[in-house]
Amino acid sequence: MMMDTAAAKDRQLLWVSGSSLVLIGIAALALPDIGRSWGERPWFEAVFLAGVVLLDAQIALFLALQALAGASARALSWLAAGYAFSAVAAATTFFVLPEIFQAAARRGNLPAIARWLWIAWHGGFPCFVLLALRAKARAGGRPREGGGRSSWFTLLPVAIGILLALAIDLGIVANAGALPAVGDGSDFGLAGSTIGAVVVVLNVFALMAVIYMTRLRELLYLWLALAVLAFTLDVLLSLAGAARYAAGWYVGHLLSLASAAALIGALVIENFRLHRDAELRAAFHEQEAMHDPLTGLFNRRYLTEKLPEELGRARRYRYPVSVLMVDADHFKVINDSQGHAVGDECLRALARTLGRRIHRFGDYSARYGGEEFVVVLPECHLHGAIEVAEEIRRRVADLHARGEAPRPLTVSIGAATADFAAAPSADALLATADECLYRAKRTGRNRVAWPQEPPAPHGLQATPI
Repeated sequence: MMMDTAAAKDRQLLWVSGSSLVLIGIAALALPDIGRSWGERPWFEAVFLAGVVLLDAQIALFLALQALAGASARALSWLAAGYAFSAVAAATTFFVLPEIFQAAARRGNLPAIARWLWIAWHGGFPCFVLLALRAKARAGGRPREGGGRSSWFTLLPVAIGILLALAIDLGIVANAGALPAVGDGSDFGLAGSTIGAVVVVLNVFALMAVIYMTRLRELLYLWLALAVLAFTLDVLLSLAGAARYAAGWYVGHLLSLASAAALIGALVIENFRLHRDAELRAAFHEQEAMHDPLTGLFNRRYLTEKLPEELGRARRYRYPVSVLMVDADHFKVINDSQGHAVGDECLRALARTLGRRIHRFGDYSARYGGEEFVVVLPECHLHGAIEVAEEIRRRVADLHARGEAPRPLTVSIGAATADFAAAPSADALLATADECLYRAKRTGRNRVAWPQEPPAPHGLQATPI
């Protein structure tokens, strides 16, 4: 699941709603002093611009990687382009304002070149947000098709954003003397100008478009709405304050920087959660694929994958491996006479018995097919395997008397052992156990059979081949 399709949860909506109220509340508190100077601190502007460059570049990179990973259409590419545009615009402003490092060198109003850079930056970013929303609407949530070169072609909007920012900013710098005057001559005296109104309208329209077009259903666009809100408040407060180092300028910059940091933090955290959930789901499905749904034991697929591995370790570390082939006696009669529901309950009771008998680490049982089960006993000689098999046989025979099975049930068991010196294959070992199983059935059922006579303990109801 990608960030642009992950559904926003109520908890996340509550966080973003609360954060939005906090941003608006802080902006409202700054209104009484909005035009008052809070003192010249050029280092603050340096920190702000550097922070914007770093945070917006990280957001652009993160979104671009998400787009490459297969996000729908090119919405994320255009959004990454917007943040790349913002990072380049902030970097350009940083380098054309050397006086931000020298408080004494700054006298008079903000140069016209800086005002035009601010206009390009704060008017361009919402345009990219609108382009991203348009791409999302056109895609309709469909996943991007294709790969290879077409995947890298998805990043074309990011290149456009970077090149456009460089072209606009370098054009402003190169033609500083020919730039028309804007505003009333003060630092941000654009509130009453047409171009200032255009910048405000673009940002407000982008914010409303994010809310209306996405309904804030997806996680990414929920947090994007918060970021665009902070960006819009920065524009409004800076224009209302009309001067650099005024209260509105400081508060707007702080809100914008805090929201960018919150956005990148939220993206990283939620992306981690999405990947973690995906890994848990994959592990769950893998676990489900290895288990029999009726009995809860491992299935034949698990057995065919793990038994060869176990035999390989046995040959390496020189220990025996025993297997028991367990089959319910007259099971077809149970199904035919009493129905499959009773038969299924008998199989579950048999599986519980096998599970209770396995005590050692490394032992396991699996449903081989139908009413047949296999018990794998690593580091167990044939003598020990026969003892385990006889205990299973006795417990199954007592299930009905103990009220654990719906009708009387017995099993026949074939035991076989792989000696590390002989090194048989998994198929050969199972074939030997199966041969012993049918020997037990032919000689009367409800008994254990094995390939050769070990020094058997007294009283075993067993039949060697």
